[in-house]
Order: sequence, then structure tokens, then C-alpha cells
Amino acid sequence: MSLPIDLRSDTVTRPTPAMREAMARAEVGDDQYGEDPTTNRLQAELAALLGKEAALWLPSGTMSNQVAVMALARPGDEVITAREAHAGWHEVGAAAANAGVQIVEVGTGGVFNAAQFEAAIKPAGLPVFPQTTVVEIENTHNRAGGVVVPQPLVQQPAAPAVDATKLQDELQTLIAGEIRKVADNQQSLSDQFASLNAKIDVIEEKTAGFAAADQVAAIADQIAASGWWRAACRIRRSPRASSSPRAPSRST
Repeated sequence: MSLPIDLRSDTVTRPTPAMREAMARAEVGDDQYGEDPTTNRLQAELAALLGKEAALWLPSGTMSNQVAVMALARPGDEVITAREAHAGWHEVGAAAANAGVQIVEVGTGGVFNAAQFEAAIKPAGLPVFPQTTVVEIENTHNRAGGVVVPQPLVQQPAAPAVDATKLQDELQTLIAGEIRKVADNQQSLSDQFASLNAKIDVIEEKTAGFAAADQVAAIADQIAASGWWRAACRIRRSPRASSSPRAPSRST
């Protein structure tokens, strides 16, 4: 008796005896601590197969959909799927209940092309429109009879997202460069004020207890009042000298 192969769902096709034996003999561990060797190997193999940094095994397709939407979208966002997708039809409204998103369906027969996808994206610039942030491709498609979405159709909707990601990376690089410039300038100012501070110390030592100390104190007051140094350094100076010479009393 042959076992049925039915691609509508991951639970319709039953495992072969060899598959059941492999499951019974699988090495197990605590996956929460990353100690399940079978799960770790499966995730590593899938990440390499799909050219991704990492992969995450989840018990069901419904959980996978929910985790993906909650990770990629925010409440009020819009998710584009093929018509009659599992996320909209067979998950008891979980996308709305859990992630707070709404789903827009496009295409026919479980597939859609780039033109249909782009036509469904809400225009930017008007605050009443929800933001289109996620496109979900169900592959294989349950209600379309287990149809496999051709790889060119999978790649087409991803092209605008790839372009946007590239621009975002360029912007982040630019911002990081500007932040480094500011940090370098702050360090330069800090070094300059440290040098100035040292010079004031020398002058204080030479003029301590004499009338000239009043001039040094006045200069220090002017620098402090200007606010240039802020928190970069602290100007140290002796108390103003009295009319008669006396030993200096330093404070920081």
C-alpha cells in the first residue's frame, strides 16, 4: 500500500517507516539552551541551503507565520499575501490579534507577480494609509492545492525590498561616519582644553599669592563662562590672592 503524498499541508502526507525510525533514533537535548543536536543541525543545514545567516525551526506553519509577522511588522502595518493564503484564512485572525496587522490579498491560484505586488503597496506620504512592510509568499500554497510558487515569482517582489535595504545600509554608513567625525572633534577639543588646563596650572604656580593671580582667575572665569569646554575638562585655579602675599590654597 502506497502512502499518500499531498502537498496541501505539512500534516497530510504521512511519514514512511524509515522516517519514523529516524525520528525515534534522533539525538535529543534541551533546545531552549541550544543543546538539541538534531535541531541545531537542521537549522544550520537550512540556513546554508537558503543562503541565510541563521534559521529557526518552529513546530508548525501557523507559528512560523505569526513569528515572522510579529518580528517584521508593527501594529497598524499591512502585509501582502497571495489570495486565500493560510495567514489570512486558517489562523483564526491571529495576524490581527497577535501582531495588529491587516492582510491584503493579491494574485490568483496561490501566486502573484511583481506588478500585482507593487500595485497593492499603499502610497507613502499620507498619514491615513497603513504602511506596507511585509510580503508573505506561501510556498507551497495550501488552498491552491499545494502549488509550488516558481522561483522567479518569489524573487520579483523581493527586488524593491533589496533596493530599499541597500539604500538603508548606505544611509546607516553615512550616519556612522558623521558620528565618528563628531566624536573625533570632541576628542580634539578635549585635548586642547587639557593642554590649556595644564598651562593655567603652571601660571597659577608661578603667580600664587601675588596680585597677578587675579588676572589668571579672571581669564579662567571668562573661559568657563563661554561654555566652550562644557564637560570636556575642568578649569582649575587658585582663590583670588589677597593684598598681602600668602601660601596658595588650591581647589579643583
